[in-house]
Amino acid sequence: MKTIGLTGGIGSGKTFVSSILEKLGFPVFNSDQVAQTLMNEDKDIREHLHSYFGENCYLDGKLNRGWLAEILFNDPMARKFVNGVVHPRVQSQFKEFCAQNASPFVFNESAILFETGAYKNFDLMALVTSPTTNKIQRIMERNGLSQEAIEKRMDSQWDDQEKIPLVDFVIQNDGQPLLIQIEQMLDLFSNQSCIEVQK
Repeated sequence: MKTIGLTGGIGSGKTFVSSILEKLGFPVFNSDQVAQTLMNEDKDIREHLHSYFGENCYLDGKLNRGWLAEILFNDPMARKFVNGVVHPRVQSQFKEFCAQNASPFVFNESAILFETGAYKNFDLMALVTSPTTNKIQRIMERNGLSQEAIEKRMDSQWDDQEKIPLVDFVIQNDGQPLLIQIEQMLDLFSNQSCIEVQK
């Protein structure tokens, strides 16, 4: 089994790529969704977040996601704190997910694999890229955020040009057929000698 980190900036389309991989029969672990669940349901994590951010962090027993997101995308220290509290638990759950799946590839989808340093834990890395204008349009339609708010969130993540030298395959979500690129990636990742040549 090879573990593959699947990442991409906000609005890049990595979740859509994940859905194609799942339809092809590959298990995909969504780190960002698991992190949200843990922040809502894990007692220790809730206590850490409540202690750091105060009462506004939870409303009616649920994580105040919009309020917290606004802080995290503007405060690197707060972002580092949350990552330090949540992501070790996410990584632990991913190990359990791998143990429960008998597949040649197990994918871990997350927007911030590079920002948290988690990319070092995977056998291989794949990056989904997309033109900035396309990403902004997707996020506006999906989340209803302003362009200024979107650009702030983008600024909190690594630029694609920083990530590309560190990944094993780039999927370009710019109108090119995604399925063909995904099949090329799977072929490449199935052949270890080819991977070593590309690196």
